[in-house]
Amino acid sequence: MLFRSKLRGHTIQMNFFETSNSEYNPTVLLNSEFRKQLLDDAISKKTQHRIFRTEGENFVYSVQADWIIPEIESIFGITGIKRILYFVVAGQIQGSIHQDANLLNGRHTQESYILPIENCDGMLMSWWRPTGDIEYFEGAEKPSKVPRIKPEHAEKIAETSLAKPLRVDVFQFHSVKNTQNNVADFLSIRFE
Repeated sequence: MLFRSKLRGHTIQMNFFETSNSEYNPTVLLNSEFRKQLLDDAISKKTQHRIFRTEGENFVYSVQADWIIPEIESIFGITGIKRILYFVVAGQIQGSIHQDANLLNGRHTQESYILPIENCDGMLMSWWRPTGDIEYFEGAEKPSKVPRIKPEHAEKIAETSLAKPLRVDVFQFHSVKNTQNNVADFLSIRFE
């Protein structure tokens, strides 16, 4: 089914995001050479990437993976991808509650398209409302000032599964959580 989204006046057509659970099969990604390269790159260069939380084997981290844009566009027959983030999330981990925004330069991402790769049945994305102080941290872009809130200063307002492809708002405060024991990985595709 064709999916259309208006982003800053441009219509983007994607035929792989609006699917039922039975239609989506990430086998093409699981068995691909670029997934192996993504994992190798993420493991070998982990200290250079945006690490949200690390406690021994417990981690949530992402790596910018723009080098796979041509491959993703070719596999799914889409164009116009500007950035891809590859997320690896350890079991039983809650990521930080943050906005995808840099207050130093005013840049932000409104929408992201989530493409699950493996073990995402237990992955959840939640959206939050601040109830207390907002803090800031330096994100992947240097320099940056990214808003975040502690869980005790936040009220959950919505939650959804990341088990199938979907469009999400990442400019609102949000977090990801892996409720299972297995490591999960997924792509976050951005068109702006």
